Amino acid sequence: MQDLAKKLHAAFAEAVARPATHPSGKNQDDHNAMVKQCVDGLARLSDDHRRHVDIGAAPDALTRYGAALLDQMIDSDLAHLVADLWPELHWYEIFSDPSISEALSRGLITAPISGTRGQLVSGELLSGLFLLAPHTHYPLHQHPALEIYYVLSGEVGICHGRNKSPMQIKAGDYSLTPPNQVHSLTTGDSPCLIIFTWTGDLANENWWWDEQDGIWMRTCWQRDAKGTWKVARKEHLGDDVIAHSGDA
Repeated sequence: MQDLAKKLHAAFAEAVARPATHPSGKNQDDHNAMVKQCVDGLARLSDDHRRHVDIGAAPDALTRYGAALLDQMIDSDLAHLVADLWPELHWYEIFSDPSISEALSRGLITAPISGTRGQLVSGELLSGLFLLAPHTHYPLHQHPALEIYYVLSGEVGICHGRNKSPMQIKAGDYSLTPPNQVHSLTTGDSPCLIIFTWTGDLANENWWWDEQDGIWMRTCWQRDAKGTWKVARKEHLGDDVIAHSGDA
């Protein structure tokens, strides 16, 4: 695809020009500033810093759901860009560790577009596609990066906090998750295809929360050289972390 960086910026900016379906929980000015931060990061991408990416073997979830999700995308510039770029994308399973089920490992796959592993080289913004299989629950987790999820096809429930009700994000809608906001994602009977951006603090950490025998713990996942997240360490979930997680 020619002019990928320019087209990605323009199409994504158009897609998030409307208010987010899942508000960030911040005041409107702060919310708008975070959306602008993501869009401005896309504007700094350049095809001058572009590389070839080996496609590799397709994960099972892509073989099973990819074509249908591609066909179901709502007509938009962003959908056209994704369809044109699709044959050039390298997909892989995001998480790999004996501590999680095979269904979860196989049910979350991604294809980078920009960042340290995408076609557009960038150290300040990650973007790509994210496919969730049906009946997949991406557990409570937090990361220091600012995140936007724009749903291209299907729908997903996203929940900010442990005790809040999820908001359903459907095709053509998006959510904004502030830095360190704890959140989870859940699909129903159908798969979901998302395009995402990560910007801000891109530290190589993704913290999962879980309760064990009445005690809340968090597990740190870190990316390996191939981009797959693996467990690095585990610790008690402290009150200071909870206080800055948007959990209340």
